[in-house]
Parts: sequence; C-alpha cells; structure tokens
Amino acid sequence: MAVPLLLAAALAAVPAAGSREAPADPAAAVLDAERAVRAALAAGAPREEVSRVAAGFVDYDEVARRSVGKRWARLSAGDRRAVVEALRALLEEKYLPRGAPAPGAAVTATVVRRRGGEASVHAVSTSGAMQAPIELDLRRGADGRWRVCDAVVSGLAIVEGYREQLPQLLALGGVPRLVAQLRAEREAEAARHAVAAPAGAPTVRRSRAPGP
Repeated sequence: MAVPLLLAAALAAVPAAGSREAPADPAAAVLDAERAVRAALAAGAPREEVSRVAAGFVDYDEVARRSVGKRWARLSAGDRRAVVEALRALLEEKYLPRGAPAPGAAVTATVVRRRGGEASVHAVSTSGAMQAPIELDLRRGADGRWRVCDAVVSGLAIVEGYREQLPQLLALGGVPRLVAQLRAEREAEAARHAVAAPAGAPTVRRSRAPGP
C-alpha cells in the first residue's frame, strides 16, 4: 500500500482553487495532496471523487506532451484532449489505491531542486518497517499551484515508460490506435486489480468506470 498511497499523493488534489491559498513550497503541496487522498480513502469516498481531486494536482497535459514528444505539436486540440483523457484514465487505474491506508503510515517530502517554476521533490512513505521512496517533478501553474508532471519509482520515470511506446503507436495508426491501446491497458489493469482484491476486502466505492 505504501507506493500506491505515495503515488496517490501525486494523483490527488490540494483543496479546490479559492478554498485557501496554494502552498508556495512544492513539498508542502505534496503533503497536502497526501493528506487529501488519505482522508478520502479513510472515508470510503467513491473512486470518482478520488479521481476528481486528482485532476487538480496533476498536469496531465504536460504528462501527455512529454510522453508523446515532438509529434504533440502536430496534433489537433481534439486529438490532444483524447490522448490526455485516455492517459489520465490509465494512470489513475494503475496508481490510485483502492483501500484505506494502513494506520500509522507517514509521509515526508523534501525539495531537492527548485528553479523558477519547476521543482523536484523526494518523498518517502513509511509504514512499519517498510519504506517507499518516490521522486516527483512538479511545475507551478499560472494559478500558483504546484502540479506533478512526472514521477520516478524504483528508478523508472512514468513519462519515460511511455516516451517510446506512444510515438510508435501514433506512427502505426494515429490517435485512434494510440487511444485504443491506452484504453485496452486501462481495462487490463482494472481486471488485474479485480482478481487481486481478496474477497471481503474493504475497497473504495466505484459506481462506474472512469473515462468514456
């Protein structure tokens, strides 16, 4: 649970714009996000609610742009939106946790690099004797909020994992092929999680599948 919960910090929103001042420190933004998702999970919030708060703290447009690479500039606005939504649905299916975090789990976050509107944060989730580190790259938006645009787990960057795959799919079949592959991977992740969940285990309520 430690790694999914930490990734959920990257996929969880700080309070909605206008609810309070956005943290000026990127590490504080990460901790705010972790607390938000922990509270939602502990309350048994529907998965759609966890997804909703996610959209406020992750720069999915930037994640998609970095993953697609130079072909991004040649996509129409509609095609870009289709790729962003499909990639978002896949990442949420892979990384948003499905149950309440273990009692006593704690998260620390430290800024290791900050230059202008970009920063890198080293975070560690500790649960008992287990520790799960994660590196987060964040960008500060025009609204003053820090949003995640990449995460590195076990030495592998999420964006790097798609940087070769997505352009190849575009070359083979354009945006329809790319979106279809991302949706297929999302469904495969959903099926894997359904099989892995033990009978009777508490999970976050989910009324419908994310995405179209």
